[in-house]
Amino acid sequence: MCLTVCIIYFDEESNIRRCLKSATWVDEIIVVDSISPDKAVEIAREYTDKVFERARTGYADQKNRLQDTPPFFLPRTLDKPQRVLS
Repeated sequence: MCLTVCIIYFDEESNIRRCLKSATWVDEIIVVDSISPDKAVEIAREYTDKVFERARTGYADQKNRLQDTPPFFLPRTLDKPQRVLS
C-alpha cells in the first residue's frame, strides 16, 4: 500500500517548503497549484515531480479533481499551514 499526501494551495511560497518537508517520509507527494504568481511551484518541484497547475475553481473542486489523478484511495489533503507528523 502506498501512502500519498496531496497538497492544494495558491500563492504559498512562504509556507509550502515547511509543509513539503514534513511529508518527505510518505511514498508519494502530489501537489496542485492554483496558478500561483509566486515561486511556490518551483519549490514544490524540488520535492516531487507530480506538480499539477490548475486554474482556481474552488478548493472543493480542486480536491475532487485529485481523486481522478493517481490510483489511490481516500486521499488526505494538507492545507498549506499543516505538516505531516510521522
